[in-house]
Amino acid sequence: MIPSLVLGLALSGSAAGPAPHACQAIAALAPPGTDPVLLPSYPTATDPALRQVAFTYDNALALIALLACHDRALAARIGAALVYAANHDRYFPDGRLRNAYRAGPVPAAGPVALPGWWDVAAKRWDEDAYAIGSGTGNLAWAALALIWLAPNHPAPEAARLMRVVAGFAAPRGAGFTGGTVGEDRAQTRLAFQSTEQNTEAAVAFRRLGMAEEAESARDFVASRWQQGPGDFATGSGEGPVALDAQLLPLLGFRHAPAEWGRARAYVRAHLRAHLRAHLRAGAGYAFSTGSRQTAWTEGTALAALALPDDAALAAIRANRAPDGLLYASFSGSVTTGFANAPGATPYTYPHLPHLGATAWEIFAATGTNPLRPPPP
Repeated sequence: MIPSLVLGLALSGSAAGPAPHACQAIAALAPPGTDPVLLPSYPTATDPALRQVAFTYDNALALIALLACHDRALAARIGAALVYAANHDRYFPDGRLRNAYRAGPVPAAGPVALPGWWDVAAKRWDEDAYAIGSGTGNLAWAALALIWLAPNHPAPEAARLMRVVAGFAAPRGAGFTGGTVGEDRAQTRLAFQSTEQNTEAAVAFRRLGMAEEAESARDFVASRWQQGPGDFATGSGEGPVALDAQLLPLLGFRHAPAEWGRARAYVRAHLRAHLRAHLRAGAGYAFSTGSRQTAWTEGTALAALALPDDAALAAIRANRAPDGLLYASFSGSVTTGFANAPGATPYTYPHLPHLGATAWEIFAATGTNPLRPPPP
């Protein structure tokens, strides 16, 4: 039901099927009109750090998902907002995007507002260090979204985004570090390297003709393969084994070594989370080997697509909120064990309706591989 021009290269054998509730729920987040717009990642959030915040990653996913939903008009509005934001940063002139913006229509002039809140006790305006930073994976996903929107002639901002990522080259060895966080005039460059982020960067670099950078990112991913257990290390440091680091390389690299396919067995054996009977859905997948108290909806949808796993798709659909979006977690909060910024506490996925998780449902339901934009 999805034309090949929109799908690009779909995964044969994936759990395909319509996703009308998900498509309608994402479309309902946008105000009427044709103006460029960024959608809220957690529309019902009340926490100041999440309320009316549009994460760049979630909006990039939503753009690709809307193309699979045949809603090119709204996809184009999000693409126009990403392009505008890249060209109208409040401080940086290099065409980067921030990790998050304030949700809603972008202004007719001037920079797009960044998220923040008034701290009553301290009597000051606060901003989240991660939200106002620029992460390698988020920049790569935004570039991929712009490629999806115009495979023959992507907006020049896609290449500018990836040139920013190229500036995050690891000081030694292959690959790229995590990007930057913090206040504009004193941003901290993150030292870690992520298997997941380098996968996304490699795909975007390759599509944009940046062959040397693509090879470097892929070489880093290849260096993370652990022959013994048959999994990918999550990145350059020690820590739990993350689900997305196992499956995204299988989606992103067309000619991956056959042994990498063992990561599927690892995910089934170590990251499938069998949830207690009183939860809303039966089986899902954990964020990592260090996070098994509840299933991660986005990762469960990724597993449904990449393994494939029809039961996982059924499980996430039982996790739908009244507004039609999927909850980010099956129950409670998903603890990840990973921090977004130096000194920060590990981030969590709350049990709230989530734009990104819903986009991944659409990918799983339609067999759309978001790391395979249509050929030019």
